[in-house]
Amino acid sequence: MTFKKERQLFQEFQDGLEANPTVLEEFLAACRAVNLRFNTAIYENRFIVGGVVEQLLGATMRAVGIEIDNVAKTSRGVDLYSSSLDVGLSVKAQFKKAAEFRLVNTMGGSGANAVWNHATLFVMVGVGIGYADPELASEGLLPRSDVLVLKTETLKNVWLENPQYLVQCDVSPKPEETGLSRVASDVVAQDIMIDFRSLLLHYQPER
Repeated sequence: MTFKKERQLFQEFQDGLEANPTVLEEFLAACRAVNLRFNTAIYENRFIVGGVVEQLLGATMRAVGIEIDNVAKTSRGVDLYSSSLDVGLSVKAQFKKAAEFRLVNTMGGSGANAVWNHATLFVMVGVGIGYADPELASEGLLPRSDVLVLKTETLKNVWLENPQYLVQCDVSPKPEETGLSRVASDVVAQDIMIDFRSLLLHYQPER
């Protein structure tokens, strides 16, 4: 079994959440908050929210006693890394019902040439936090013009047959309205302008 350590890591995470339900509640509330404040219906928020969910998952794992590092900034394809097990996990999140997850972007190349080779944590609206790897879910892979995708139905079937790989919980969908949402560049702009008073006095957030 190629992904034995990764599956062990997820089992430890699942056990930790069962023993600490408050931590899971906080993770779900934080996901709701980030989607309310930075709705991904606004395009520039998509990568930001994805990065935030990686940070939230890392913090959640550490909160239940798992030694894990957020490494997306320095490691290609892996978002969370366990030095004790020497394994990494990718993170994918969707906050609307969709037929597929985008797994590997090919930066203008063909999805037919892309390879999924990292165990992955999936945060799926209405389902929960699930684990899958290429040995469990390879049948659902589909190449597109510039991305390799994985069918959500395949993931649901994997978790139906292997419930030990799913933390069932109420992952809320993102709001349909974007009127209350900010754009991520507002926050970055304010962070920069705090050192430039003339600009800060004339700062105007996106409308």
